[in-house]
Amino acid sequence: RITSVINTVVPQKYSTPAPDNVQATHVLAGSGQMTARVRGLDFLVSPASFFQTNPTQTETLYKLVEDLCNADAESVIYDLYCGTGTIGLSIARNTQAKLVVGF
Repeated sequence: RITSVINTVVPQKYSTPAPDNVQATHVLAGSGQMTARVRGLDFLVSPASFFQTNPTQTETLYKLVEDLCNADAESVIYDLYCGTGTIGLSIARNTQAKLVVGF
C-alpha cells in the first residue's frame, strides 16, 4: 500500500539520502512518513531515516539475533552503534533480558 510519495534531492556525490546530506525533501502526496512494524514494535520512518528495506528478512534477522543472545532475567545486553535502536528494542521486547542499553 502506498502511503506517501516523496522526492528527495541528494547531491550527486552521495548514493543514498541521510540526515546530513539531503538538500531538499518534497512531499508530493501523503504524510511524508510511514509506519513500519518490526517484531511487534512500530517505527515512524522518514525519507532520510536508515531503515531495513526488506521487512521479511528484517524479521528473520532480528529473531536470529534474539535467539543468539540467549538472554535470561540476569542478562544485560549492549547494542553498540545502534542508531535508532531497532535491534536493541526488539531484544528488550521479545526476550527476558534484565536490561538493554543502546550506544
